[in-house]
Amino acid sequence: MAKPGEVLDAPSLGVQIEFRTTTEESGGALLEFDVVGRPKGFITTPHVHPGQRERHEVIEGSMRIKRGGVESTLHPGDAIETPAGRAHTHRSADDRPGRVRVRLRPAGRTEAWLERIVAMDREGQFVGGWPRPVAGARLIRDFDGEAHATSSPPRAQRAIAGAILRAHALFDREYRFVDEWDVVAPIESVFAALADGARTPSGGSPCISASSPTAPPASDTSPRSTSRAGSPTGSPLARRRSATSRRGCWRSTSPATCAAAAPGR
Repeated sequence: MAKPGEVLDAPSLGVQIEFRTTTEESGGALLEFDVVGRPKGFITTPHVHPGQRERHEVIEGSMRIKRGGVESTLHPGDAIETPAGRAHTHRSADDRPGRVRVRLRPAGRTEAWLERIVAMDREGQFVGGWPRPVAGARLIRDFDGEAHATSSPPRAQRAIAGAILRAHALFDREYRFVDEWDVVAPIESVFAALADGARTPSGGSPCISASSPTAPPASDTSPRSTSRAGSPTGSPLARRRSATSRRGCWRSTSPATCAAAAPGR
């Protein structure tokens, strides 16, 4: 959660964000921040805020803004407001850095969106100012209904983002185990009974969830590994689908950490 005066740095996008009035401070009525630098990349593309009106005031430098086919150049002291639902784009009017004060009413989730893109930048999720596919798809999914690009309908953007995320989940090579069951027993005891290095993938530790009285059949006590990209080894898909509460993953971690991270806990 941002604080007044806090500065976020997004070098891949050419800017810093300086918060002036936060969402919490205004009770959600508005968000005000300064954009300092020379914006580049995806934040300079045409977009629309479906439920917010946006005001830009140039403090230093100059800015070019285009709304509905009409382009204007703003200088220090100039301001312009774009109504909700109107497509627009804005960028520096020259090669010099500037400072532009942005005010959005209501605040919406823009503050969280800004924090997300700064985190993406910190994690190396931008190439030339454009999000990597998976990170970009997550941004679209997680901020559905907020500002969006006008290059294609929001429905098409959501569909593409969903396809990217499904493909990523399918081909991610992290190992997962398919024979987790829910048992009435302390996590540590179950882990100790199953943590046989000769019967588990190298470096792996089984994760066990103890939230249901359903236990596995006696003949089915050895976890089997699988990759997201492949089928379970020695575990028919039909049995996997019909098993009660069987889910989870192989994690190279301690029993306590593993148990805490297991789905369903």
